[in-house]
Amino acid sequence: MLLKIEVKPEDILFNENGKIIVQLKYFATYSNAAHLVTTEGQTVEDFAKNPGKSNKTLLVNAKGKISLE
Repeated sequence: MLLKIEVKPEDILFNENGKIIVQLKYFATYSNAAHLVTTEGQTVEDFAKNPGKSNKTLLVNAKGKISLE
């Protein structure tokens, strides 16, 4: 199984040793932190040719609560 995480490059403050720190910018009540997609496979080529199994958006509210929608 593969997981793709999309974030805006300009929002990444730190990306080392498997850790990413993203600056959250609020629009209305929530901030869209990342878009997540899973698919079958083990390689980038597998990801390109297989349809997504699950698509979610990571949302964070002003108090820090996290939800996936």
